Amino acid sequence: LACDLYKDEDFAKKYSIEYCDMDYLCSNSEIISIHANSKNSNKHLISRDQISLMNTKTLLINTSRGNNVDELALLEALKNNAIAGACLDVFESEPYKGEFTSLENVILTPHIGGYTSNVRKDLETEAVEKGYGMWEFSFERKIVPNFKWWEANYPRSWHKYVEIRSYDKFKALDHFSHPTK
Repeated sequence: LACDLYKDEDFAKKYSIEYCDMDYLCSNSEIISIHANSKNSNKHLISRDQISLMNTKTLLINTSRGNNVDELALLEALKNNAIAGACLDVFESEPYKGEFTSLENVILTPHIGGYTSNVRKDLETEAVEKGYGMWEFSFERKIVPNFKWWEANYPRSWHKYVEIRSYDKFKALDHFSHPTK
């Protein structure tokens, strides 16, 4: 079962996924893994109402964003053994120091769910690929910012943090010299 605003019918067919609404998913799943961003519309996506629909065999996994789950309602359900357990990597307030730490039916990790070797490799590769456009390489073996890229990719609100200078002013700065100079 899956609940998603953006249904990928080809993916669903390939992996035998049935799309449904959140209430049906919570009522009929033993393992619920949340994969949603932190938009305001997702705040408490898993609310007290959804948690009350889960059964005593349900395991809730949240590696997405802390505010996607109503932590107080989840804590109450776990204390009362209304659901089997929870695996939480993200919290509404981090670093987490609350009552989940005292429960036997909870596994907590400190927001490190994405730190597998494959994920790290993919993140680093993506950073290099996207970052490549940020710099220009000149024949003097100097590495300087590609100002057209910066201006296109950073909104004006960021300019107070990232000073955009002209190439002529910037190329004189030695700390951007290539290490083999």
